[in-house]
Parts: sequence; structure tokens; C-alpha cells
Amino acid sequence: MSNHHFNVVALRRRLDFHRKWRKIAWRQVAAETGLNPVVLTGIIRGQAPSVDDLVTLMMWLGETDIVPFVTPGGTVDG
Repeated sequence: MSNHHFNVVALRRRLDFHRKWRKIAWRQVAAETGLNPVVLTGIIRGQAPSVDDLVTLMMWLGETDIVPFVTPGGTVDG
């Protein structure tokens, strides 16, 4: 079985799409999720969130499947 990696780029793209679709700023995402804006800044810069922050963001996105945010093998981003 190959290694799998969290794809922070895919998460950032999904968050950004959802944010733009709702016509809200990143600060509003932080307010709605209760996350520190620094967490979102980190994701924008390519830093993976903690597991707890990831769960919070997935709930906010309405996502129940982690697979879109996983890259098989040695590749870290999409």
C-alpha cells in the first residue's frame, strides 16, 4: 500500500470556492467556524491544519468524505 498525504492545496481551493460562492471574506469564514484567522492564513500559505481544525472546516464545507483531500503516493499537493 502506498503512502497517502493530506492535500492542503485541495482544501484551500475548496474553501476558496465555497467562500467566493457565498461572497464572504476569509475573516467571515474564521468567524463562522470559530477558528483563529491564523489557521486560515496558514492554509492559504500551504500549511496543513490540525486534525481538529480540519474537522471544523469540513463540517463548515458540508464535507463528509476526506478522499478529495488525500493524495496517494509521494505527492503532497494537487
